[in-house]
Amino acid sequence: KNFYEHTFEYAGVGWALEGMTSEDLRPEMSFTDEEISRAMTFLDSNLQDGEKVMAVVWRGSSSAKRYPWMEYVIGESLKRHRDLTCLVIGNSDVDLTQLKRESGNRICNTMGSFDFRTSCALVSLCDLLVVPDTGLLHVAGAWEIPKIGLIGANTRENLTKHFVNDLSLFADPVKAGCSPCHRLIYDVT
Repeated sequence: KNFYEHTFEYAGVGWALEGMTSEDLRPEMSFTDEEISRAMTFLDSNLQDGEKVMAVVWRGSSSAKRYPWMEYVIGESLKRHRDLTCLVIGNSDVDLTQLKRESGNRICNTMGSFDFRTSCALVSLCDLLVVPDTGLLHVAGAWEIPKIGLIGANTRENLTKHFVNDLSLFADPVKAGCSPCHRLIYDVT
């Protein structure tokens, strides 16, 4: 069951889903001029003209909302794409010194630098988002930006089926017998 559709049904307004399209069910988020200005100022002062920006969320609000091989994903992406800069976002105090050195300093670490809304504004201006199952993935469902969600506990049907430009990767239920796990959402007894 899709989380957005489930929310309508749980709220007792499932009837409102009739005739709705995926576009109608996409999340929405608008920014103030100040939020966009902060994001653009940061990008302008940290990027060279023509660079592509890959936003990477290191982890979300809990350690469970983390992809354990994110450092590898960043390193390989930067090795293969010389015109790419990585903008690292999230709630963490990870030491990126070695990765920055190996990449020729093409990593901008914003972890802890911005509030959630400014981080969202930054992501909305990037060329690609790589993210575990966190709030930023849900918000990014509102935007055209290509997004690669690294998902273990959910499925496309549950989470991203209404998103545009979704390239998310999901755990193989044969190789990871515990995935997908919906006990946190549907087993509330």
